[in-house]
Amino acid sequence: MPEKKQYSPIESPCNQVCSLDYETGFCCGCGRDMAEITGWAKFSAVERKQIMDLLPRRMIEIERATS
Repeated sequence: MPEKKQYSPIESPCNQVCSLDYETGFCCGCGRDMAEITGWAKFSAVERKQIMDLLPRRMIEIERATS
């Protein structure tokens, strides 16, 4: 019987707080835009890391926009 292939989970910033801030275009929960959210599973690990590096600044931007 063939061995089942094990898949490693894809790291994601999603925290199940899905709400788009219309002023910035970013999700209030994770900081990604819609293209990044919908394409996340197709991106390479390098692309996902590049986006993850942007998220702390984006979350600050969202906070300022919603204050």
